[in-house]
This record gives sequence, C-alpha cells and structure tokens, in this order.
Amino acid sequence: MNATRVARNLRVRIGRFSGDLSKGLCVAAQRFVSQMVYGIQASESVLLTEIGRTLEEDIPLRKTHNRLSRNLQRPELEKTIQENVLRMAASRVGQDTLLIIDPSDLSKKYAKKMEYLATVHDGSAHDLAQGYWTLHIAGCGVDSDGIIPLYQRLWSADAPGFTSENDEILRGIDAVAAHVGRRGLWRMVRAYLKRWSIEETIRYAKTCYDIENVRVLNYQGLQNLMPLVLAAMYFAACVLDQDSRLRVMAGFVEKAAKRLFGIPDFKYYALADGLRAILTRCPGAPVTPKQLSKSSQMTLFAFDSP
Repeated sequence: MNATRVARNLRVRIGRFSGDLSKGLCVAAQRFVSQMVYGIQASESVLLTEIGRTLEEDIPLRKTHNRLSRNLQRPELEKTIQENVLRMAASRVGQDTLLIIDPSDLSKKYAKKMEYLATVHDGSAHDLAQGYWTLHIAGCGVDSDGIIPLYQRLWSADAPGFTSENDEILRGIDAVAAHVGRRGLWRMVRAYLKRWSIEETIRYAKTCYDIENVRVLNYQGLQNLMPLVLAAMYFAACVLDQDSRLRVMAGFVEKAAKRLFGIPDFKYYALADGLRAILTRCPGAPVTPKQLSKSSQMTLFAFDSP
C-alpha cells in the first residue's frame, strides 16, 4: 500500500469523522474541530503550536496559533463534542461491556498562570501538587483488550460552580447512561482487577498526545480540549477498526510505527505513532467537512493504482 495514498485517504477519513463529531456546530467551529482532531493525530500533541504546524497553512504560525486558541474557548464545544462521541460510541457497548470509571489528575507543578489551578493529589509522584482533576470513562470487553473511549472531562475544585468530585462522577455516569441505557457493567477502577487496561488507556492519552504538557491558560479552553483528545483516541481505537478496508489500513499504520520490539498487546500506542509517522512523512492540509460536502468525487479508499 502506497504511503502517499494512505495519508490522503486518512485525511478524508478524519474529515468525515470530524464532520460527524462537529454536528450541531457552526461552519467555523466545524472547521476548527476538523483541524484539531487532525492536528492532534498528526503531531501526537495537544500543544497548539505543534498542531498548527501540521495544518500546512500559508500564513505565519503565530496567526494559526492565535486562531486555534481563540476558537478553543468556544463555550459550546465541550458539550457538543462529548455528546457526539457518545452518540457514535453507544452502539459499541453491549450488555457485558465493562464501563470503567477512573477519577485521575492532571498535575501542572510549574504552572503559574493557568486559570483556577487547585491542589490535587499527583498519582505519579504520590504527593500534592497544583493542577486539575479529570474523569475518564471507557468501555472494554471482559475477554478483550479493545477499548471504547467514552467520556473525558477536566475540572478544578477552585472553579466557580464546582460542587464535589461525586457530582462530577455522577455527571459522567449520567452522560454515558443517557446513550447506552441499561447496557454495560459499571465498575470503579479502584476496585477492579483489570485496572491495568484502563490505566493503559489513561497513560495512552497522557503519553501519546502529551496531554500533561498542555499549556492552555484559559479554563474553558482546557475543558474543551479534553473531548477533542477523547475524539482523537476514539478515532484511533474504534474508527480504524470499523470495516475490512479500514482494518487493512490500521495494519499499515501499525507497521509505519516501526517499533523496535514489535506491536505490543495494547496496540493503540503503535496506531498513534503510525498515524503521526504517515501524516508527517506525507504532509498536507486536513480535509474539512465543508470540503467533503463539496467534493462528492472523494472516495474513502482507492486501492487501485494511482
């Protein structure tokens, strides 16, 4: 399979996915969501400068960064993107799917200007630090290592309107339950023997997309960034496994990661690395939902010779 063709088809597929992800948003916000999802995949980073570099825009990088920063503060983003991820993911949750709830932290030890920094317990350092609390909910099979990223939210105990961690957890459970109904088996990660699976999911978000290095100063922007990272995770973990043609490409993407010790059991690291490798090796501007709607000639995959 030709890497250039794979990169082109990846851009189209990410564009289609972003169109579904951004339903209910204005055209400008849809374009922003498409660029962010693409940029997070292509750079394996949540740094707006790194994302901006992948967009191949014919303007100074500073202007791209400023536009991304401005759009990231849109108040409607978090709810809309989170709801659309759940809408897409709900059909993947079966009666026996484990729904794992994991409250975690995002430590920002050296940050000074980030809005509403609060005291958290840094789970990695086993000490108190400045940062934010987060909640992750993911589905996984009893006999499978596959994951379904479902919900991701950040909050500060010092932010206006904060009530309690329990309220945030119940908020997440209610959001997921509204889409999956009575399907799935709820578990708290602290009491669950398969903890490594969900911990790998969280580590996957923190390491592959460098989320702990986030430098967004605005609290609304920080909260909006979480479902965008969730969407990038969902694309790699679920969308690439959607049908036979995409699974063929997923295999190509894994090989592109060129991992020294092969593909690990938790294959999503390799998928994320491979996506970045292909999109970096064959750079190009992301395909936006508006472009796709105008271009009915663009097919998802063309396996014929160019």
